[in-house]
Amino acid sequence: MSSKYWVILVGALTLFVASCSDDDNPVTPPPNDDTVAPSTITDLTAGQPTGTTITLTWTAPGDDGDIAEADHYDIRYATFSITDDNWESATAVGSPPEPTVGGAQQSFTVGGLNSNTIYYFAIRAADEVPNWSGTSNVASARTHLAGNWTVYTTLNSELPSDTINDIAIELYTERYLATALGLAHLDGTDWSVYDTSGSDIISNDLMTVAIDGSGIKWIGSRNAGVSSFDGAVFDSLTSTNSGLTSNAIRGIAVDAVDDVWFGTVGGGLCQFDGNIWTDYRTGNSDIHSNIINAISFDDDGNLWIGFDLGGIDKFDGVNFEHYDASGALSASQVTSIAAGQTTMWFGSEIGVFSLSGSSWVNYNSSNSGLAHDLVFCVAVEPSGIKWFGTLNGLCRFDGTNWTTYTTQNSSLPDNVVRSVQLDSFGNIWIGTEGGLAVFND
Repeated sequence: MSSKYWVILVGALTLFVASCSDDDNPVTPPPNDDTVAPSTITDLTAGQPTGTTITLTWTAPGDDGDIAEADHYDIRYATFSITDDNWESATAVGSPPEPTVGGAQQSFTVGGLNSNTIYYFAIRAADEVPNWSGTSNVASARTHLAGNWTVYTTLNSELPSDTINDIAIELYTERYLATALGLAHLDGTDWSVYDTSGSDIISNDLMTVAIDGSGIKWIGSRNAGVSSFDGAVFDSLTSTNSGLTSNAIRGIAVDAVDDVWFGTVGGGLCQFDGNIWTDYRTGNSDIHSNIINAISFDDDGNLWIGFDLGGIDKFDGVNFEHYDASGALSASQVTSIAAGQTTMWFGSEIGVFSLSGSSWVNYNSSNSGLAHDLVFCVAVEPSGIKWFGTLNGLCRFDGTNWTTYTTQNSSLPDNVVRSVQLDSFGNIWIGTEGGLAVFND
């Protein structure tokens, strides 16, 4: 092919302009000589699990080794350990994050996972060529059991203490918490705290709380007596200014006519109808013991009383009837009581006992899925599902299957579960020694 040249003379400058015909070969760009891949990630970790997510963290590699920024990531996960050989069989994460500058910390939450499942994760990084890094170290974590959790602690809320000894629920959004450092009130999302520094509450060391039909809150302390609270004013009731026979209160229950009953340590059972006090002790009644740990009414209006090393009494308003599970409970603390439709449930330091008619069943850590023999609290759903707060987690029992929620497999803030209450929305309110949790399964 021919080429044409023109020569243009401008003063002393001679400019040569070449023109090539259209069918000459185009100029080929020089080859890319970048052959250095991003460095391989070696500090990948997996943690912060929920029922459907796990969060990954790692140090970002550079573009060339540790310099500048890589171009993109390939993040993969599987239910088997990932290797170079099975990399393609692992699931690629959609829309992974863009790499940051080399040496910076990055994190990414992988969603859409199955609950209660161990997952393995690995990452490769590429530059724009792309040159690919090696496969990172493999990190693994187990997703939590299914369910939705909200957790309140002294770090993220106005809770005065992370030790929640009892919970009372009023209407739809009112929750009152007896804590180790005062009374906390959660109204929807708003907190109020009542302690001895800012109110007339009788003590900060609170053990139990109940609400009567007129909305009066009754708050029992460890050793200082009782406060009643109408939402504005606290009144104090003690063994010196009322018919209380002991200032150590372990249980409060309200009956169908709004009489308030107090289970005490050393003073037996006290009844208050708003004007008159009546006490039931071993010296003036057939009650089995004066040391009471728990009280609760059944659907027939009977008051069940759990003793410290004394078994159980049922009180119909006239007579006390004693129960002892063939002697098993006489040497054990009865810590909690809840009524089912046809069965009574009792927490103790030797497991859970159920009483149906005259038949007893003992569930413990050796013969069932109960997480620990020391059971602090019991709650029964209308559907019949039972919840037990233990020294080693929260247990759910549907009559056949057991599930235990702990800090390892759920968002439970602490494994020592002191109180469990049910609200009208199907939520489980859980008081622990590490904060308050709200759970819906």
